[in-house]
Amino acid sequence: MKILITGAAGLLAGYLVETAPPNYKIGLAYHQHLAQCPSCDLVKVEITDLTNILSLWESFHPQWVIHTAGIADVDYCQKYPQQSYLSNVLGTQNIIAACQRFKNRLLYVSTNAVYKGDNPPYSENSPRFPINEYGGLKKQAEELVRQSQLNWAIVRPILMYGWSRSWSRKNFAVWMIELLESGKVLNLVNDVRENPLSAEECARSIWKIIALNLSGEFNLAGRDVVSRYELGLKVAEVFGLDKNLIQGVGSAYFKDIAPRPANTSFDTTKIEKELKVKPVGLEDGLRRMKETEPDNPPLLIQGRLNS
Repeated sequence: MKILITGAAGLLAGYLVETAPPNYKIGLAYHQHLAQCPSCDLVKVEITDLTNILSLWESFHPQWVIHTAGIADVDYCQKYPQQSYLSNVLGTQNIIAACQRFKNRLLYVSTNAVYKGDNPPYSENSPRFPINEYGGLKKQAEELVRQSQLNWAIVRPILMYGWSRSWSRKNFAVWMIELLESGKVLNLVNDVRENPLSAEECARSIWKIIALNLSGEFNLAGRDVVSRYELGLKVAEVFGLDKNLIQGVGSAYFKDIAPRPANTSFDTTKIEKELKVKPVGLEDGLRRMKETEPDNPPLLIQGRLNS
């Protein structure tokens, strides 16, 4: 089966490639940051250009499209809403148009930011009331997917962590590790709570959705609900770093950032039942990450992780 993954520069795309079943042929679409993947077809694409997208579809002929691309920096989206709209909403609209023309199945990767954060835990049936620009854009994109009449699935990962590739934006775990190793103090909020998700486990769940040919919405999360401060302490503990460098602060400490929902932790009943997924605890996920720590920052996706 031929699978096209957009957003090659993202954390999730790398883990999707590494955990992909061996009988899948992967096309990896990038925009500005050239990924390296010997086992993939690498293709450059501008998702805001429908003609460019249709040309790619003509050449690759995917059966499933996993759409992870789009500006995901919450503060950037708040500051530059128009550019972020083009990336997250228009880009998704174009992906949908191509999938409609070529009769593809579409799996859209959304976010926990579509929820308000005042009534956790959130299930797939919970109302979506985003409080920042990024969440609002992702909600708009979700609506386009729902209205598309495609065979679709929407997944909402929450606060993913794992090893970033050399071309990727750092996720919070790598960022914390690097700062603590350099002896810098970390101010982490103690009033925002989520259940962090291993990017490797997220990728495996997505492959289960595709293998089972499932449709609908899936909220993907780890087991433990923690604040960013508690999360930082656990990162320090697992990686043998100095916890004393970590200080808990309230959200008001950061005056110039986009508002964050207070608690968007997920109810994982659906994924446990339909995907037979047992959410991984934070410590176990971080220890798995430590076990697979590269000697140097990974320069390419060397192969696929064991199933």
